[in-house]
Amino acid sequence: MNQNTNEKLNRFISLLEEIFELDKADLDFGIYRIMNIRRKEIMKFLSEDLPKKVKETLTPFAQNTVEIKERISAIERQAAELGIEISASPKLAEEYARLKSQLASGTDLSSLETDVYSALYKFFSRYYDEGDFISKRRYKEGVYAIPYEGEEVKLYWANADQYYIKTTENFRDYTFIDNGKKVHFRLVDATTEKNNNKESDTNKREFMLYKETPERPELKTIEEINGELVIRFVYDIPDDKKVNWFEANLAAISDAIAKNFKEWFHLLAPAPGGKKETRTVLEKHLSAYVAKNTFDYFIHKDLRGFLTRELDFFIKSEVIHLDDIDTTDEKRADSYLAKVRAIKRVGKIIIDFLAQIEDFQKKLWLKKKFVVDTNWCITLDMVDEKFYPEIIENEAQIAEWREMYAIHEIEGNLTTVGYSEPLTIEFLRQNKNLVLDTRHFSADFKERLIASIDNLDEHTGGLLIYSENFQALQLLKEKYREQIKCVYIDPPYNTGNDDNFSYKDGYQHSTWLSMMFDRLVILKSLVNENGSIYVQIDVNESNRLSMLLEEIFNFEREIIWSNESSSGFKSQANSWIRGHDTIFFVSKNGKPEFHKQYLELSESTKKRYDKIDENGDRYKEYIEDGKVRRVYLKDSLGKPLTTVWTDIPSFQTVNANREHVAFSTQKPTALIERILRSSANDIVLDYFAGSGTTGHAVINLNREDGGNRKYILVEMGEYFYTVILPRMKKVIYSADWKNGKPQNRNTGISHIMKYISLESYEDTLSNIELDDDKHQLAMKLGDEYMIHYMFDYEAKDSMLSLDAFNAPFSYKLKIIENNETKLKTVDLCETFNYLIGLSVIRQSATAWFKAVRLIEEEWKREGLYEGAVRLERDNSGEYGFKQIEGRLPDGRRALVIWRTITSDLIQSNAALDAYFTKHRINPADREFDVIYVNGDNNLENLRLDDENWKVQRIEPVFREKMFEEAE
Repeated sequence: MNQNTNEKLNRFISLLEEIFELDKADLDFGIYRIMNIRRKEIMKFLSEDLPKKVKETLTPFAQNTVEIKERISAIERQAAELGIEISASPKLAEEYARLKSQLASGTDLSSLETDVYSALYKFFSRYYDEGDFISKRRYKEGVYAIPYEGEEVKLYWANADQYYIKTTENFRDYTFIDNGKKVHFRLVDATTEKNNNKESDTNKREFMLYKETPERPELKTIEEINGELVIRFVYDIPDDKKVNWFEANLAAISDAIAKNFKEWFHLLAPAPGGKKETRTVLEKHLSAYVAKNTFDYFIHKDLRGFLTRELDFFIKSEVIHLDDIDTTDEKRADSYLAKVRAIKRVGKIIIDFLAQIEDFQKKLWLKKKFVVDTNWCITLDMVDEKFYPEIIENEAQIAEWREMYAIHEIEGNLTTVGYSEPLTIEFLRQNKNLVLDTRHFSADFKERLIASIDNLDEHTGGLLIYSENFQALQLLKEKYREQIKCVYIDPPYNTGNDDNFSYKDGYQHSTWLSMMFDRLVILKSLVNENGSIYVQIDVNESNRLSMLLEEIFNFEREIIWSNESSSGFKSQANSWIRGHDTIFFVSKNGKPEFHKQYLELSESTKKRYDKIDENGDRYKEYIEDGKVRRVYLKDSLGKPLTTVWTDIPSFQTVNANREHVAFSTQKPTALIERILRSSANDIVLDYFAGSGTTGHAVINLNREDGGNRKYILVEMGEYFYTVILPRMKKVIYSADWKNGKPQNRNTGISHIMKYISLESYEDTLSNIELDDDKHQLAMKLGDEYMIHYMFDYEAKDSMLSLDAFNAPFSYKLKIIENNETKLKTVDLCETFNYLIGLSVIRQSATAWFKAVRLIEEEWKREGLYEGAVRLERDNSGEYGFKQIEGRLPDGRRALVIWRTITSDLIQSNAALDAYFTKHRINPADREFDVIYVNGDNNLENLRLDDENWKVQRIEPVFREKMFEEAE
């Protein structure tokens, strides 16, 4: 291989290292960590095996000119040494002529290799852009081709075939390796989140070193744990706004290493390949960490198909030239076609390898996520009084009531009980609008409380989901398919200043469209045939949004909301002053349920009803067909509401302290209430919940008209817990607030609100492990395995550990919570409910038992079998059971039984038989069509003659439902 070929190969390998994320070998989190586990094998494949495949393809059609030239020189030297002309020796002359002919007509192998590597580099570098593959099909210089199928109007954007991956705001656990040793930057839960400190232009959060506190003595600012260095930070609003916190952090860490962690001194050495010669390894990684990298990116929906099509197009348009093929020199034509074959062969191998990695990430993205936490907010009128003694003993709950509802200001009189310490049961009885939050109580209390409420889902009026909204919508699919009657969303306006939306440079609008499109497609499956969708936007994206909505839904109306005054800083623009937002009203199939609304008549119009009848009713007269007609004021509905709304002011134009809770972009509840009044009185969804105004509006309307509207709010920002949840608790308790205190304690409503948090995409990545045993076995299958199957096969058990279903009440995942990565028990039961779409009627608390084996006389007397057991309640017992009753989307009645399974499967099944026999449900209204149970079992042996239920193992159903969108 000559020098030029070697340079082209090295350039191509460097590009592949970047594309395969192998140039970040020092990073140890997310997809980097997973790729680095197999980095050695992948690098060998790219740098050694691929060049061999190129050479194998080209060699039969190319000459090794170096060897030919060396042989020609040898013949010339031999003739010179003999003192003869080459032509004097027939044998030498024949070989010499043949070699000269080959040299003239053949194609150099190195030259062909150089062309192949140059073409492959050109192709892959064109489509790869900082971690993503962007469609850039070039028809000719400066002109790109896009897919078009004859539509009248074509809406297209650069990454239309990709998922926009919205991840958490900052690196929570940034890990890198230097000198063979791991270093962790970890975020610690910041108290400011609890205090609801919000960022503003003058109050910006900063990464600062964590300060050790007596309250958490186990956490050190910097410490070595098991040979790994851990450096802790908080992300908070600093007291001193003038400090350069990056420089301060760097100096403090460097000083600590120099004084107390000298074995880590290599972190202070210059970083290899750094742009600044003086930049240290520590500075390099600290800079990456504190850059507030939002890490949003794309995953291609069909990378293999996309790149394969583009490679074919690239070869036809930029590699194959007919003049090179139409030649009388057959050998040269063959070598040319060999080059084309090599480009296609190696290109497809790389495409298949890339597609495996991209499809693996897509599978993790589309996998329906675990419910991590489930909690409930319940007004006391819905709580059985048997729980009151435990409630008045819970200081955390009482402290929240004092802070949120100022209950310590409630004074007693002759008929009512005032606040006291300790709190009394009678006080709870007289304040049944108080909202209990189960997160303040033990898991046992929560389970017992929920078990006491029949028709649980029917009585639950609200659902709040702490999650990225794509993942939340995915999980809602099964349960809420075609159930949503009204949708209101207020997505990021894509102004370039949105806190919760970021985009690749140069792809601002296309990124936004990708984000919106995928979520709207899922939304369509959730919306009822008669449902209504309202999407609010401003001028930045209104034209593109209009086209996007018409691609998916049926267009109904465009509403203009006048939301600005003509004064203030916005009036300084040297153009027409923009003073409105657009609200697009669309429907699923052009048949939305719609309730017409009317504006109250103006005073001047009312004055036209200038006559009063004998009953005191005002009316006006007009002549029709020669007769005098009367029109009464009381019969007038008012003026029909048009699509231009000028009567609802924004927060920028009114003093809105009573309602304004957090954001400059917050919408007034009156705006949302108007939208909800026009729609069906049913489930309302807002998956860009922001400050929770939609939920607030639903509560207000239910309080006003006694309706039973329900709401689902989805939000992923930290303000879920600091703004939305407190706001909902407040509006449930009282309708009237001033300066943070309720003004009327008698305007609350009876309500149950559930709130859940979901596993994030980063959580999924953090929990992926590649199985070394599987790897060693499967690598014997050769390149085919590495190129197509390696990641999915080796990570299968860590994506969903079905073996862990033997202990379903302690299934653990690494979860990012309050800025820290923690090993946390997730809620398998709640997750399964959503996966199968179960509408819960009732559920039991987890009950624990010990199993006592029956003696022969006992099991024979009871008509059982040898090995049968009796269950005795024991909180320390090894057999736990929890049952959930409900209805599936197709109407079937279902019973779900979760249980612990020990290593003794026979006895575990005997325990299941005993539990089922003891808790058999006989009443006709509680007969079931299907019973789900985890683990292998013999439950169908207990079915009576008049029963028709079937048993399904939970594990295969769980896996199928969790990955049905991903496989």
